[in-house]
Amino acid sequence: MKLERIMVTLVLLDVVLSMSTIGVEIGFSWLLPNDLQEYVWGGFSPDGMRGLAVASTWALSVLGTITAWVGLCFYWRYARELYAVSWALNLLVGLPAGVSVMTSAGAIVQTMSSIVGGMLLAVVYFTDLRTRFESRPHAPALGLVGTLTNG
Repeated sequence: MKLERIMVTLVLLDVVLSMSTIGVEIGFSWLLPNDLQEYVWGGFSPDGMRGLAVASTWALSVLGTITAWVGLCFYWRYARELYAVSWALNLLVGLPAGVSVMTSAGAIVQTMSSIVGGMLLAVVYFTDLRTRFESRPHAPALGLVGTLTNG
């Protein structure tokens, strides 16, 4: 399989798994004991400065990740860096958030998403595909007609 196809597959898997994590958590949170159910979404409630910082960092991470997914598929010059920074921001969200509770199904899907994200970073940084992001524009990885200008 060509590297371009592997990268697009990983991006699509990352999108699906990221959305599935939220869906699985919503769908299975009722299985948690009553004492733990109040903590499922507790880290993302914007109460006070800490909550505002967590919500803002999370929102920035999500927007950066979505932009990076599109950028990776179109070989935008800074898409790799944006994806890596979004991952770092996502990790930082956990520090001030406090208690974190997940269902076992949610933890499995989130772990799979982390593995796919790591594989995606490896493909765009440590394979020959990295040259596609460092040089002049090429046809998008999605097979669309035309080329885009790198920013």
